[in-house]
Amino acid sequence: MNRATVLIPAFLFLAAALFADLGFSRYGDIPGPEDMVLDPSQGTPRLLVSSSDRRFGEAAGEIYEISTDSGSVRPIPRLGEPGGLVFDPHGLDLTLEDTGEYLLYAIIHWEEGEVEKHAVLRYRVLAYALEFDRIFTDDLLVSPNDLAALPGGYIYVSNDSSGGGQMLETILGLKRSTVVYYDGASWSVAADRIAMANGIVASRDVVFVSATRENKVYAFSRNSAGDLYDKRVLAKIKGPDNITAFGESLIVAGHTRNIALARHLSASKNPPPSPTTIFTVSPTNGEVELLFEDNGDIISAGSVGVITGGELYIGQIMDPFVVSLPLN
Repeated sequence: MNRATVLIPAFLFLAAALFADLGFSRYGDIPGPEDMVLDPSQGTPRLLVSSSDRRFGEAAGEIYEISTDSGSVRPIPRLGEPGGLVFDPHGLDLTLEDTGEYLLYAIIHWEEGEVEKHAVLRYRVLAYALEFDRIFTDDLLVSPNDLAALPGGYIYVSNDSSGGGQMLETILGLKRSTVVYYDGASWSVAADRIAMANGIVASRDVVFVSATRENKVYAFSRNSAGDLYDKRVLAKIKGPDNITAFGESLIVAGHTRNIALARHLSASKNPPPSPTTIFTVSPTNGEVELLFEDNGDIISAGSVGVITGGELYIGQIMDPFVVSLPLN
């Protein structure tokens, strides 16, 4: 049965035929909005969305702004970038520095001949633009997917594969991906033996990492030097993707059907639907609650969920729109 559900503590609403009644909104013309972060820097919160046309690859990527107040959508100008930069963004994160300045970090990918290259870019967040600040590159950035930044310039990056034979690693669920760490001076491997490290969230004392091919969300303890230790399973979720923080909870997107996801990602025309799930996870006891479920009628291959202003915003890997729905 085609369905979409929203779970709000004790109530489950079947929504496939009640799209308008449940107040769904669609923010279009955003190719491949795979990741997004909540930016409170301008007073009224806005979403900064990583956009890349992964299905056709015909246009350069952008960072889009979705105003949570007016609902307007626009690409944000980027200033001061080095010449020849190929901007194809993936994972994002935002930090508030001790100076009161907000910094946006973005993973990018590009090709030089037959070699795929990767980097992390950092921008100062202005009211109407992003001002380029720095580029980070290193041989340990072999297949970066997501990142978690901390004030002071510390960065954790999830590599979703070892950089070679990614398809085989994904199919077989091989534990060859890593989490790498930048301590302000150099990069090092902070964690390894993970099957497709994906979403990542960091705080002073703990780092959470989703292992997509293990159907697990891991928690690592973190010390003052940035070392990760005491790896433990926080929660079990089918195909976990990006993780975002909301209050005392983690918001985790998940993919429940691997074959449907693969077909959706590989299709160039008329892509078949792929289910989307969004969960809340307690960072203390790992309790999991279903927040949203859809078989792909409303949104396919949802990869990230962000909550603000009583609304759940959902981004996705391929199709060109973000969906929001009320949680009241």
